[in-house]
Amino acid sequence: MLHRRLDNHLVAENLAASRSKAAHLIRTGAVRVNGKVVGKLSYSVKPGDVVELEPFLYVGRGGYKLQAALDAFRIDCKGLNVLDVGCSEGGFTDCLLRNGASTVTAVDIAVDVINTTLRDDSRVTFKGGIDATDSEKLASALNDEKFPLIVMDVTGELLEELLDSTAPRLQEEGVMIALLKPQYEEGREFVAEETGLEVLQRALGLRRGGLLPMDWTESPIRGGSKNRGNREFLLMFTH
Repeated sequence: MLHRRLDNHLVAENLAASRSKAAHLIRTGAVRVNGKVVGKLSYSVKPGDVVELEPFLYVGRGGYKLQAALDAFRIDCKGLNVLDVGCSEGGFTDCLLRNGASTVTAVDIAVDVINTTLRDDSRVTFKGGIDATDSEKLASALNDEKFPLIVMDVTGELLEELLDSTAPRLQEEGVMIALLKPQYEEGREFVAEETGLEVLQRALGLRRGGLLPMDWTESPIRGGSKNRGNREFLLMFTH
């Protein structure tokens, strides 16, 4: 075997069905070469190199996105009671538990969406049928509880509206991590790279519900089921 790119190698060795699948595996940290995680598609695989796939860590792709933010913002979840807004199948929730969160209250507008393994976990409280943009209903569903850490990924809603409704649920010294999806801010499925960056800059100027954006990082995974969608960003807010 001659030297070849890592993404091409995965396809050639039937470790991935296509280059897009290979790219997804590499970008999510699921590929090891000689025992070390390699995140570069063009990494040169040499004869004798041992290339292996790691099993998926989380029940959903969102877990990899949140892990990137926890690492970038240096947030320690150990012992925290966390609110996951827009939990969907539970990628964020799973990531939080794996990082030592004591409990996760997972909220979604869908009533039967979270992974059954998480639903049956005593550390998880799932509340379905909750519109996260309705601050009164959200507060009622949570018994007015406030949390030291809130994570948020809500489909189809504007970030500023979500900040208005969720900010009252954050403790005074708490931190919020929100996934920014430019397509929802712009109202169309795909946006140009420069437009996505413009959306990010606007979001970094938001001052809503007493929250201020303090930092951001790019998601390691693009939107879309095949990692071919828009660039997404994770923002950290505090009071």
